[in-house]
Amino acid sequence: MPRTKEQNEAIRAEKRQLIMNVAMQLFAEEGFAQTSIEKIARKADIARGLMYSYFKSKEDLLQNIWDGLMSEFENMIDPNHDGQVTDEEAEDFIDKLFDYLKNKRSVYRLYFQLSFQPKVLEFLLNGYNAEAARRKQSLIIETFCRKLSGNDMKFNYFTVLVFLKGISLVTAYTENIYTNDFLDTYRETLKKQLGISANVRNYVTLHPCKTVSECSESTLYPCKMVSPSEVSTAGNEISCVCPELGMKNKE
Repeated sequence: MPRTKEQNEAIRAEKRQLIMNVAMQLFAEEGFAQTSIEKIARKADIARGLMYSYFKSKEDLLQNIWDGLMSEFENMIDPNHDGQVTDEEAEDFIDKLFDYLKNKRSVYRLYFQLSFQPKVLEFLLNGYNAEAARRKQSLIIETFCRKLSGNDMKFNYFTVLVFLKGISLVTAYTENIYTNDFLDTYRETLKKQLGISANVRNYVTLHPCKTVSECSESTLYPCKMVSPSEVSTAGNEISCVCPELGMKNKE
C-alpha cells in the first residue's frame, strides 16, 4: 500500500532533522570548515545527491540549524507572538530556560563549540539574517532590565545579556558542580528577586512602597517575602502582619 502525502512529509521532515542533528555534531566536533557534505551524508546514511534535495549547500544547512535554534528561543520568549512580555510570560521563560539548561546541556556544548569557530562567527555576524531573533531577545532582556535597580538602561541591558549568555555557558560545562537540584533552587530564587514569581505577583501591597525591591530591609510588610514564622497559610491564602497597616495578603 503506497504511503500517503502526510506520511511522506513526516518521513522527509524526520530525515531533514536527522541531517541537521548530524551536521551540528560534526560542525561542532570537527569544525565547520573541515566538514564536507559527503561526510555529513555518510554519517546520516543518506546518498550525497539526496542531501541536495534537502539543503542547497553547507552554508544553507548552517543557516537552517541556526534558524531552528533561534525559533525555539523565540517561542520561549513570546509564545503568543504579540510583541509583549508580561510577568507571567517572563516567569514561563525562566522556567523553560532552566528546563532547557538542565535537560540539554550537551546541545548547549555543541552550540558553543560551533558558534566560536571563526568561519561560523563570521557567518553569524555578516551573513546570517537574525533580525527577528534579535527583536525577540530584546523583548525579554528589556523586561528584565526594568526589574533591575538603576536608571541606566544600557548598563542594565548589558547586565541581563551577559547573565543569559553566561548562565548558558557555565551550566553547559559544569554539570558536576551546578547540579539540576541546584538549578531548580536557583531558578525559584531568581524569580523572586526579579519579582516575577507567582508568589510575589499575588501579594496585595498595602504599604506605599511600589515594588518588592523598594521595601525596607528592616521591616516586614505584605509586599515582602517573609519567613515561615511570620506567615500563616490556609489553602491558597497567605497572611502576614504589617507593623503599620495590619494584615494582608491574599491570592
